[in-house]
Amino acid sequence: MESIGNSPAIISHFDEKFLFVYNPLAVEVIGSSITGVWYTRTPWGVGGEGILRNHGLYFYDYTSGAIKEYLNDNQNFQGLFPDHSKAAIMDDSVADKPVLKVQDFKTSQMTSLGVEPSSDHGGGAVQFSPDNHYMVWMEASGTTMSDTPNYHTRLRVAQLGATPRLVLDLTDEAASKALGSPEVYSISPVGWLNGQTLLVNTQGVLKKLDVNSGKFTAFCPGSFVAYAYQ
Repeated sequence: MESIGNSPAIISHFDEKFLFVYNPLAVEVIGSSITGVWYTRTPWGVGGEGILRNHGLYFYDYTSGAIKEYLNDNQNFQGLFPDHSKAAIMDDSVADKPVLKVQDFKTSQMTSLGVEPSSDHGGGAVQFSPDNHYMVWMEASGTTMSDTPNYHTRLRVAQLGATPRLVLDLTDEAASKALGSPEVYSISPVGWLNGQTLLVNTQGVLKKLDVNSGKFTAFCPGSFVAYAYQ
């Protein structure tokens, strides 16, 4: 860590046209040796509301230097399975009918989950539970940049399996009521603390959310940066 600032880049690319940057997602390790890095491409310096669009999913082989494409640049990557066998994609190719899809890389099977029709920004920011049992995502609609702001977000949790089913649909209005705060208009998933407890961001305050009961409990003030593992 002391010398990381002087470490040379493994791969480097300057995208002058679209301003996409490499966004690292996960590092694969066997024993104490790095085998590769998963990454997507994400717009840099782009503001606005709603779900951030990512482009493609790639794996950089640390030994050979080869790059394997799992999703192409036209596919909007939104989440990676804990064992890296599946990925979530936001498909907005049909106007006004966005769909979240989960692609299995081993079988090529695609599972679809509907997005609430009022969520005109679609859905994304997908996080899969560590036991691969649930997935959570954020949906958004409206705007804060109008005379009468109508921007809203919601969290939805689905139980995975042969036939995925929705187990929690939490609007920002419901979150405000549960938290006793009238100011929550943005609620987004950060990740899972265990198989049924989510860490969520509610405008600069991190809360724990039990997906079975829908109950919030305190975690800490501040904004999430990253997980550390031992």
